Amino acid sequence: MTKIIHHPSDETLLRYVSGGYDTGYNLVLATHLSVCAKCQKTVELQQLIGGHVLEEEKPANMNISASDLLRKADMPVVETPKPLGSTYSKKYGFEVPAILNSYVDGDFDGLKWQSLSPSIKQAVLTVDGKASARLLWMKPGHAVPAHGHSGEELTMILSGGYYDGDEAYTKGDLHCADHESPHMPTAMEDQPCIVLAATDSPLVFRGIIPRLLQPFFKI
Repeated sequence: MTKIIHHPSDETLLRYVSGGYDTGYNLVLATHLSVCAKCQKTVELQQLIGGHVLEEEKPANMNISASDLLRKADMPVVETPKPLGSTYSKKYGFEVPAILNSYVDGDFDGLKWQSLSPSIKQAVLTVDGKASARLLWMKPGHAVPAHGHSGEELTMILSGGYYDGDEAYTKGDLHCADHESPHMPTAMEDQPCIVLAATDSPLVFRGIIPRLLQPFFKI
């Protein structure tokens, strides 16, 4: 089993627990949670102690962080994974988490993909205004064009992996990028990389060709 290194922050998980995200972000986070015992435990603790702690806090101290909530609980995070089901994709050769498989009506292999370039394709899952969630497939060794963000992007690695600067992201990892972190994810050389990504605004591409094509691809 691949060890998950990159996780959403406690604040991101608390926002998820409190219903602060839309469908796309919820799908990415729920899929990550289904395979990550550490984040499962964090969410369970937030659900358990959040209401109790907030009731005890005085109004002047209501701006309590998710990290503070966890420290107050004084409980360890357990790494033992829960037995959650998944479905094997014969077409793409990896285990599709059950939550994602249910979202696509049990037909991941039947999804229709749109080519963005000879090395990248996408399958849009949900769109809500400027917010969206999509699957991206990257050819080994190829990169998504350099881009930044005017909002927040959450990306979960489903299969393979990619490099972003000095960091490596592999199966199960959750990568959070925002307006302060322009980047160019590059798929690892050994196999295609498939990710599930959610954004709340269009990407800010640096190159002129991606910018010209962006309205057609709605990315």
